[in-house]
Amino acid sequence: IDSPGKWGTVRYTEVIVLPGNEYSERITCPSTVLQEANVTVRLKWPEGETLEPGVRLECLLYPTGDSRATEIAGARWDKPILPQVTLPIGADGEFSIPQHAVPNPYNFNPSEAMAPTPSPGPYAGAVASWPNLLSPHEAKCAVAAVHYSRSWKVFGPEQRNGPPGAFDPYGMATVKQVFAMVEEPNQGDVPVLEAHPGKDNVWTIEVSKEFVERVKSEAKRLATPSPYTSQ
Repeated sequence: IDSPGKWGTVRYTEVIVLPGNEYSERITCPSTVLQEANVTVRLKWPEGETLEPGVRLECLLYPTGDSRATEIAGARWDKPILPQVTLPIGADGEFSIPQHAVPNPYNFNPSEAMAPTPSPGPYAGAVASWPNLLSPHEAKCAVAAVHYSRSWKVFGPEQRNGPPGAFDPYGMATVKQVFAMVEEPNQGDVPVLEAHPGKDNVWTIEVSKEFVERVKSEAKRLATPSPYTSQ
């Protein structure tokens, strides 16, 4: 049972109807449906700061807030898994996002879901949904929740297990490359990004020089072979 709308909640139940018997059930569905909101993300990178070649930085925007399930009229309804937005950032502090798509080989119906084609360089591959690149420092995406939080992931420059695979180049590249989460300095609570349907939502992500230095330090650590690594 799906409630209306693309981002509706869902309930799984079993109904047994015996031959020759009538059966009826009243189902109370959720009254609210999530709506997509358009968001423009602007990246403010410190002037003159660059990353080492081969180092990849990603800004992850993920939905926050209410729990994964709700109870209505004594029945459990599961809320949808909302997509996370992944923003790859290049060495010069610019978004690096592919602009065209190819069929997703993991989808049973190739005519439906599409996944971006790999782009050259360290950002080769696909994620659940790419934003549209407006400029090197500005991207636009559609989100399906009101509140999003952000975190940062840095990948070391060393690819440990050869080139990416043919079917999921982004997944293969990230799985086979060591990474670490990097916190923003002195940020306290993770800032919450708000989006509202029907409005012009602009999220400005400002990166400090101190944070860039922290990313560089973490990338250097990731590139240093561990003495415990199997030979």
